[in-house]
Amino acid sequence: MRRAAVTLALVLLAESASAQTGYTLARKPRTSLIVTGGAMLVLGWIASIITAAADGFHGESPLVMIPIAGPFVGFGWDRANPSACPLGVDASSCDSVLVDVGLFAVGLTELTGAVLLGVGLVPRDVHTKVTISLTPFGVRGTF
Repeated sequence: MRRAAVTLALVLLAESASAQTGYTLARKPRTSLIVTGGAMLVLGWIASIITAAADGFHGESPLVMIPIAGPFVGFGWDRANPSACPLGVDASSCDSVLVDVGLFAVGLTELTGAVLLGVGLVPRDVHTKVTISLTPFGVRGTF
């Protein structure tokens, strides 16, 4: 009788263990935000370098190459000196409004990319499904 009870207990245990499902907690960064933010930051910085190269890297243009802050410094310098052409642009073709909008857009792109990159690097809790099954060869788990 005792052997039958143990056998019955093992059968019930195997049946209940074959479908055990749970969750484990993992900390992962947000890869899509990291890629998007990094791309925006790099593309904005490349636009800053192109802007400085178009001006021949003289005057205020080297300041524009500073990541994130540089375009805003150039934009502020343009606003503080309305009588001078921004970034050393020739006075005959001086259109301060277009240069200011471009600098602000490049700065905003770099700033947005840096924020997205920072948010993406902060790990988040991810629940991963775990199934444990009892087989004749032992306990198996799938993650």
